[in-house]
Amino acid sequence: MLPELDRPVHTLRGVGEKREALLQEVGVCTVADLLLFLPYRYIDRTCERGIVELPLEREVTAVGRVRSLDVIPGKRRRFVMVLEDDSGELECVWFAGFQYFKGAFAEGDLLALGGKITRFQGRGHADRVGQGQLFQWQADGDPRI
Repeated sequence: MLPELDRPVHTLRGVGEKREALLQEVGVCTVADLLLFLPYRYIDRTCERGIVELPLEREVTAVGRVRSLDVIPGKRRRFVMVLEDDSGELECVWFAGFQYFKGAFAEGDLLALGGKITRFQGRGHADRVGQGQLFQWQADGDPRI
């Protein structure tokens, strides 16, 4: 093995004590360890499809504009956002963090949302994504570039 690969990770620019401690928690101590550390999973978020074309029960990325936002009261409060594009709409639901969500987004915002789409209460295809990851684009033109 090349001698450079045996160097501790803290010798790399940008890796301080805190980052080194985090890396060591997952078994990354040397540059070689870092190069061989593979992600738990890989989700390709570059393939963009219309909402109506998104497959059920698979990790996908939906891109669209926020049509509506609502906090639904009840025993288990939840935040519901409806995302739409030219092909259809997607109801997105979070049971945690609704206080943050209700102030963070506005109708008309362009968002990319990643998560697994499931059918809910027999509604049409690709109608709900739960507890997904949300990416907001600050767009001065086409945000997909």
